[in-house]
Amino acid sequence: MSKVFAGLIYALVGLLFVGIPAAWIDIEWSTSVAVWTVAAALAACGIAALSGRINLEIKLKDGRIALILAAICFVVKLVAVLRWRVEPAADYATFATTAADLARDGSISLHRYVALFPHIYGYSAFLSVFYRVFGTGQLVAPIVNAGLSAVTAALIYLLIRRYSSKKSGIFAAILWIMCPSQTLYNIYVLSEPLYTAELVGAMLLCDSLRRRLKTNAPQGFRATLGVAAGLGALLAAVQLVRPIGTIIVIALAGLLLAVDLPYGAKTAAKRLGALAVVIAVMLCGTRLVGLRTDAALGEPAAHSVGYSYAVGLNEKSGGRWDADVSARLMKYSDEEGATADYAQSRMMNDVKALIKSGEIDYLSLFKAKFENLLSHDHSVVKSYGGKVFARQDLFADACDIFWLATSLMAAVGCVCALARKERGVLLVAALYGIGLVAAQMLVEVAIRYHYSLYLASIPLAIYGLGTISDKFRRKTQ
Repeated sequence: MSKVFAGLIYALVGLLFVGIPAAWIDIEWSTSVAVWTVAAALAACGIAALSGRINLEIKLKDGRIALILAAICFVVKLVAVLRWRVEPAADYATFATTAADLARDGSISLHRYVALFPHIYGYSAFLSVFYRVFGTGQLVAPIVNAGLSAVTAALIYLLIRRYSSKKSGIFAAILWIMCPSQTLYNIYVLSEPLYTAELVGAMLLCDSLRRRLKTNAPQGFRATLGVAAGLGALLAAVQLVRPIGTIIVIALAGLLLAVDLPYGAKTAAKRLGALAVVIAVMLCGTRLVGLRTDAALGEPAAHSVGYSYAVGLNEKSGGRWDADVSARLMKYSDEEGATADYAQSRMMNDVKALIKSGEIDYLSLFKAKFENLLSHDHSVVKSYGGKVFARQDLFADACDIFWLATSLMAAVGCVCALARKERGVLLVAALYGIGLVAAQMLVEVAIRYHYSLYLASIPLAIYGLGTISDKFRRKTQ
């Protein structure tokens, strides 16, 4: 049963990554990008094959390697944020303004807007810590993003090392360092670098918890519950920045209850207990910070997310931001005596009425949303900040080529994982990829929202390349 479950996951995520180039081709075919994409994928395979023929021993310990990779990553990202500077606008300006308010005296000038979208507070509160220390200069947030990207590079290396070699871990970190869109997004004031770093850390803790529960760690079950509590706290931090921590909980439950078979009643009780601790700490953490958010706003933050569903189920915009839906939310919010939660609840009622009407063509809507979420990766260059890039088209093509080539290699990695019956931490990354896309099919989509999907595509791509490397190494032995 566990093999069937794991095989189904790899099959689904493989179809997902095959679908990304297909969606891109469907809406904006470019021969040059297609050729360079295939060339990049083949070059990566060639490098993997060559590395398999070279018997290179890396004697440095994992911690030191991770620090070196983090330092290299920070330098690369720092050069980018110093080279290209953009004044915050739109949502990015909202983050910057709210963080500046919190750093100054704690009073939030955009309190109603933040109450409507409380996840803004989570990232802004984090950024405000740096604003208090270094001031509210334009470069503070980009440099913090560069630091978070460096932390992510180190964590990606450590994640890959859970199931593969040091060379594979280094290669994975290098892919993250080279990623064009991720590098360029650092110039903006946005939450993606923060919650992506938190997500990789959560994946590592998931694997640690899973191993302890699977092998009955000698340190005792109390220590295991401590790991579970730490994971719950980290997922609470994810939820406060972007509400996707639940995806990791579902992935962990799938591993513990459907993959790590067989197990008896006593082991099942321990696993369910650990899951309960993760969920309880996550919920308590988000609630406690929610109370702090309400106090800072001077009014209760919205608990409903009706607006996001209203946009996500809007066929006219293909699930993307729509001016009419946004205006309707503001109209509800401006009603006499209205609260943020009232406005969001009114939007949710509209969503329920729309669903009951039977007017939604879900097949057409989901196709459009898939394309709007995943088809390309160049919005970082084509958005308002694109004017800072002298060769905008070149940067846009580089982003798309990397995105598509990584997707193709990830699809190959899924085939290899399926053939090898891989059932380790790689499944957490695969389940996260599926869960993220599935969740986005219900709510608002934007190209930027697939940012953290690289946490699934890079590990899977590296697994495929590692399989190629292993095959050639065995031939030379």
